[in-house]
This record gives sequence, structure tokens and C-alpha cells, in this order.
Amino acid sequence: MKNFLNKIFFRSNNLDSISGKIRKLTKETPVKKIFNALNSYSEFSEARYVGGCIRKIINNEIVDDIDLATNLNPDQVCEALKKANIKYYETGLDHGTITALINENKYEITSLREDISTDGRHAKVQYSNDWKKDSLRRDFTINSIYSDQNGNLFDPNEGKKDLENGLINFIGNPETRIKEDYLRILRYLRFFQKYSKKKHNPDLIRQFKMNIEGISNLSKERLLSELNKIMKLEILEKLTNDSVSLELIKIIFPELKNLKIFSKLAKFKKELFKEFDFIFLLSLVIIDGSDNPVFFFFKYKFFKKDKKKLN
Repeated sequence: MKNFLNKIFFRSNNLDSISGKIRKLTKETPVKKIFNALNSYSEFSEARYVGGCIRKIINNEIVDDIDLATNLNPDQVCEALKKANIKYYETGLDHGTITALINENKYEITSLREDISTDGRHAKVQYSNDWKKDSLRRDFTINSIYSDQNGNLFDPNEGKKDLENGLINFIGNPETRIKEDYLRILRYLRFFQKYSKKKHNPDLIRQFKMNIEGISNLSKERLLSELNKIMKLEILEKLTNDSVSLELIKIIFPELKNLKIFSKLAKFKKELFKEFDFIFLLSLVIIDGSDNPVFFFFKYKFFKKDKKKLN
């Protein structure tokens, strides 16, 4: 009954174009096989798109990854995938995440869950059947938008409205959410540059500065993964013209000494830089004639092939 009421009272009045794009995504990608496998597991089982893919569809971006949420627990997800002859591996079983593999395409499937305890780096979770509670553990409203395979949105935190208005809002108390996972400081900066149409909230920036030392508790792999997502030309250009964001990034990554080169790029340079990858763009901001690149690569434990490419 709760699930039924959720569908009635919390589904957003989505535009036909958004629903159409979601239906097209279902129709034209192998993800429909996963929906069929999970939705047919039992009378009450259900899977929905969640997070980045829905955010990108609403914002008219190219969808380059697909994440799903389901009310099945990880063991049930594995059972359903196995029954449908879909390959999978356990990528984050402690957090309820299974990755399905179809035609070399990866699809992360995460069970609905609640955070029982957090330490700023890891969370102890408890599986749930409640879509609303699952949404409340997510970081920003724009990342808590769900959709079934037919394009019906479930948006309990009004993320679609915030996305359209260019607002990057935490779900719940910002200080509490930051202390749950300090990586959210970096994620805020990335989403702010990409989607915000407003100025920074001074109180929020103050919270970031008060808690920024918590970044040191995070694994180097998580930090590097987030930096990879930030090192996109369209984000870098906005970032370097935003003194508030630039200050925070330099505190977290002091080795990025040449970020300002992206502040006023000529058109031909923009077109040129779009062709290059993370390692090349990173080299532009860390090579300064000193041992800065060597230190950075040692600190973040880069692969040998990446070190060779930089050299």
C-alpha cells in the first residue's frame, strides 16, 4: 500500500519530452533486459532509473551511464540476473551494489537502503523497501529523481524543480550531510559548475571550510575519481572564473597550480582541448618545472601507463 501511495502522491508532473526520452533509453539499450529480470522476480519487485541518467535527460545532456535502484536485496538481484542469463559481479556488496554486464556495457544496480551510521568516509547500511527513505540518504535533490522504464518520475525531494531552477540543494541539513561523507564537498563543486544558476550560499561555503580537513580521511582512489569528473573543459572554464570554488579546489588539490590557464581560452583552444583526456588536461595544471607532477602521481598512486603518458 505504501508503495502504491508513493506512486500517486510523489510522482512529478513530468513533461512528455522527458518521458519520451526515458522510454527511448529503455527501448534502445540493453537495460530493458535488466528491468524485465528485476520486475518479474516477484509480485512486488520493482526497478527504477535513478541519479545521473535522469538528471542528464531532464537537462538535455547525453546519457553516458545508467544506474538503477531496486527494492530487491543484493542476493535477490543476483538471483534475478542469473535466472535471466545476465552476467554480473559484486562491485560494492557492502553498500548493496551489483554491476550487471551486457554487451560490455555496465549497469550499477543498488538496493534501496538507509544509512545506519556514517564516519565521513564509509556508511553502514540497512536494506529497505521504502523508496522515499532511500531518496533521503542521497546527497543532493537533483540526484534523488527516479523513473520507471516508462518515464514516470518519482521525485520526492523536488529535484527536477531545483535542476530547472539551477539550485544545488542538499537533502536535509548540509552540515550533517557533509560530515556523513566529506567527498560531498567536491561533488557540490562539480554540480555547482555544471548546473547552478545562482550564487554560492555563504553559510554553505562556511560549512565547507569548517569541514574541509575531513577530506584527508577519504581514500585517494575516491578523490582521484571525483577529480577525473571535474577535469572536463566546460567545468574547468567555469571553475577558474569562480573564486569561491577555485579557493576550495586549491585547498583540496594544492598541486593543481596552473588552473587559471582555463579561464580565458580562445575558441580554437577549446576545440583542441576537447579532444584530450584526463591525463593530458591534468598535465597542463600540474607541470610547473618542479617535482610537483612526480609528487602528485606518487601521492595518488597512478598506474604506470599514466605516469609514462605524462612523461
